[in-house]
Amino acid sequence: IGTLYNQSGLVAYAPSNLLLYSNTFTNAAWTLGVTLNSNNNVAPDATLTAQQITFTASSGYLSQQYNTTQQLTAFTFSLFIRSDAPTTSQIQIQENGGVNNVAICNVTTLWQRFTVTYTTSSAVTFIKTNILANSNTPTLYVWGAQLEQGSNATTYTPTTTAAVYGPRFDYDPNNVLQQNLLLSSNFDAANIGVWASGTPTGYTLNVGIAPDGTSSAMFWAGAGRFFQENQTALNNNIYTASIWIRISSGAPSVILAIKDKQTDSIRGSVTASPTSDWQRINCTGTTVGAQTGFRIEFAVSGGTAFFWGAQVNIGSTALPYLATTSTAQTVCAPRGLLIEEARTNSLVQSENFGTTWATASSTVATNSTTAPDGNTTADKVTSAAATAVTGVQQALTGTAVAWTASVYAKANGAQYLQLVWQTPINATDYANFDLLGGAVTAGTNTSSSIQYVGNGWYRCTITSTLIVAGGALLIDMVDTSAATRGATFTGDGTKGVYLWGAQSELGAFATSYIPTTSATVTRNADNLSITSIPWFNASVGSFVAQFDTVALVSYAINRDIVAINGVTGTPRLYLSTASILTSYDGLNYASGGSVASGGPFKSGWTYGGVNQSSCLGGAAPITSNFIGSFSGAVSLSVGTVGASEYLNGHIRSFSYYNYTLTNAQLQQVTT
Repeated sequence: IGTLYNQSGLVAYAPSNLLLYSNTFTNAAWTLGVTLNSNNNVAPDATLTAQQITFTASSGYLSQQYNTTQQLTAFTFSLFIRSDAPTTSQIQIQENGGVNNVAICNVTTLWQRFTVTYTTSSAVTFIKTNILANSNTPTLYVWGAQLEQGSNATTYTPTTTAAVYGPRFDYDPNNVLQQNLLLSSNFDAANIGVWASGTPTGYTLNVGIAPDGTSSAMFWAGAGRFFQENQTALNNNIYTASIWIRISSGAPSVILAIKDKQTDSIRGSVTASPTSDWQRINCTGTTVGAQTGFRIEFAVSGGTAFFWGAQVNIGSTALPYLATTSTAQTVCAPRGLLIEEARTNSLVQSENFGTTWATASSTVATNSTTAPDGNTTADKVTSAAATAVTGVQQALTGTAVAWTASVYAKANGAQYLQLVWQTPINATDYANFDLLGGAVTAGTNTSSSIQYVGNGWYRCTITSTLIVAGGALLIDMVDTSAATRGATFTGDGTKGVYLWGAQSELGAFATSYIPTTSATVTRNADNLSITSIPWFNASVGSFVAQFDTVALVSYAINRDIVAINGVTGTPRLYLSTASILTSYDGLNYASGGSVASGGPFKSGWTYGGVNQSSCLGGAAPITSNFIGSFSGAVSLSVGTVGASEYLNGHIRSFSYYNYTLTNAQLQQVTT
């Protein structure tokens, strides 16, 4: 999240570990089919925490079950192993007692970390991590068991009585730094099949020095053409295709074109004459009508040339090159470390609209397309051939306070979506959303919003005050942007929407998505603390933080940026309920600029001598008295004060100086 004067004790960098007692295999969390030696052995971290195990038979095992209903989701199990003599062993992930993914471990006398990854099926209710013996497996030493969501093993995190959930770093889908919508951007033996669709001849792979210095450029002296298609791209969108070229011999002419996939109609092209230096050529085109994607195509004539690094990205400008091998990739700008209060998703089966959800003049096909999280768990909701209220709904009981409902939606023939609180839970409120234009178009509610999250997906949100009564949340298709509450939809048996990630939570704004299956789920509050601060100067110092927050205007509680724990009054830098940046030394306040909208914001707080100052966005610092010392400080909290006043936003960077910045310096670092 940035830099600290000394990063000692920063606990937020720990990744997730879903297993319990990750180093204590004697605990009841582990099921044993082996003999455990109670003597500790030297582990990879040089502590006496490794466990010696002896397999009593070739079927011996250590296992731990993790209950999950996260369908079509990748999990990775990792374990450090060594032995007294070279041997083999196994680790595996087992689903529902029957589906296995096994890694054979070639164990040596040195510590090695072995990993196995498994993607759950649509029927998952639990997975087990197993350590298995092969025939004649001798004594093994094991340490550091870890199970985490994702396809890669991250830094090992020890656990005892509870799983450890790591920091949640967030990215801005509206600020794309790099993007390549091609499945394979280069030309090698493993991926040339993706390209060789236009019967090209006379090409040789990996024979030229590419712009990145590797021998990965393709030589081409033949006929035909190369093209590659993307069938999931957005319609009526501007795309830029690009490729690197360099002359080999003769006076070649290279044509690069971007086309509609279905009709092969050219939407943009460029003709270039390569030089002896690498150059990047590009063209821009807009797909039209009911096309289901784009096609990039290039050809050479009149000589020979080298080619490397093809790319297609959304927009009228070629973004910096991003290599791909088997899937499209998008790199977004970081928002920072997410700090949120605890919330509960009161809707069950948040990704499966074919179960608890009731349909209205519609059908549901589960796991039909790629969801915003990259897994194939989004559902297709298709209208019936009728004019009626059309969509899905789920029963909900409210309380007489603000509630927020949200869902991720993508157009599939139907352009407009409506979120409705069903009477009697609320008899007036609704909101309409344009899933192609990305706008809230009509409604009655406390607030509503639509946020683009990439690949045609939007998160649609409505906030209203409910009453203590039963009702439902309705997610419906409507015909027009101005449709009234509970309007009908003209269905045809084909038009519909994709849905994923429905959520209803008690609160005046939406927090990050909380997946559910058969029961509601509560996400614990984020808690970032620095518990060892020998570098902290109690008499003089400065904090500088870049942040954003969801609740930008009037809010019921303060939102803290940093708090000093152990000092009377808990000194802190925070946004007040009126969104005014304020520093507090336990007695005095210095209230500076006001946060109205947008972000991120740069803030600063200095203390020393007789003054403290707060500063927002390079404005003139606001100064007040300082009590003289923060003696007794035992820790720092970032984004909270104790277990309250959560920022509900992102910490993008955070720095501490053990001296007092001048007002001029404070303005400079917060500009």
